[in-house]
Amino acid sequence: MPWEARPEIARLLDTLEPEIVHTQAHFVIGRYAFSEASRRGIPVVATNHFMPDNVRPYVRAPKKLIDGGTALAWWDLRRKFQSADFITVPTQLAADLLTQNGFTSPIRAVSCGIDLDRFSQARSNGLGGNGTAAEAGDTAPRVLFVGRLSAEKHVDDIVRAVARTDPALGLELDVVGGGDQEEPLKALAAELGVGDRVHVLGKISDKALMEAYQRSTFFCMPSTAELQSIATLEALAFGKPVVLVLAACGGKEELKTVKVGEVTRSIFYAPLYVAIEKGYFEEEGLKINLSTIPGGDKTMTALLSDGIDVALVGAETSIYVSAQGANDPIKNFAQLTQTDGTFLVSREPIENFTWDMLKE
Repeated sequence: MPWEARPEIARLLDTLEPEIVHTQAHFVIGRYAFSEASRRGIPVVATNHFMPDNVRPYVRAPKKLIDGGTALAWWDLRRKFQSADFITVPTQLAADLLTQNGFTSPIRAVSCGIDLDRFSQARSNGLGGNGTAAEAGDTAPRVLFVGRLSAEKHVDDIVRAVARTDPALGLELDVVGGGDQEEPLKALAAELGVGDRVHVLGKISDKALMEAYQRSTFFCMPSTAELQSIATLEALAFGKPVVLVLAACGGKEELKTVKVGEVTRSIFYAPLYVAIEKGYFEEEGLKINLSTIPGGDKTMTALLSDGIDVALVGAETSIYVSAQGANDPIKNFAQLTQTDGTFLVSREPIENFTWDMLKE
């Protein structure tokens, strides 16, 4: 249990009497390693693998609460890690992200390592190299993913990509690793009609992993949450071509601003207001600038003059523009509703409401 960690760490430090303590996290065991080593005057080297922004997609809460929690997580990370004598991260990108988020202590980028001899031996035994899958005895090209199966890894993107390739190519996908996306990936492959070409292998032995590298034509890492992908380094050591996503772990994407003009402020548009307030658009990379422009003619003028990008207005206004012979006709996006959009609002709560009450 967490409360048992501190005395156990203290006992280990007193027994081992290390010259240096190296911690790779600041939660529970790592946190106590910081404090107990400091109490004994033992230098601490801290390597960070945690980025608070990567947790955001898993938190179901209002955006303001998530923003506050993210800021608190960064504060706690800075406070604990900057008490270390030396801070390292796997890449310079990760070091830059810490600096951008308030770290003032020196940070050294020290790459994760892999056992090159292991892969050199495999290649010398004919298990690697730049040969194609056909040369390895497999007629179908194969793409390989290795890693934890969680949402931020975006393995579903590879499944969708396989589904969009020409079936005649016969491209197959091997997915190695475990996680909460294991079953959803299988279901997605079946839904897209490529269940026979997508192989979710789960956790496998080291020998089976080397064989998976051998079978692959190329390796793909679609994750947007990598400080440094050891699996990618292994694929490169195996001599395999690698496809990566251009992304920064924990980086803050620049939002695309969309200017929306509504013809009136109405409760009919309540879903739009709620989505803006809850940050749903920002989660999709969009920043909505909403303005109210009274009158359909003024709203359409703003749209035609690039004052706004989208007009929330009756469709008839675009018909008027088209009838006048506009060179740049308006594109309509519309949806039919099953029920009328009228709301009845009461100043006081009414239990067991019936429409007959309006007759009184």
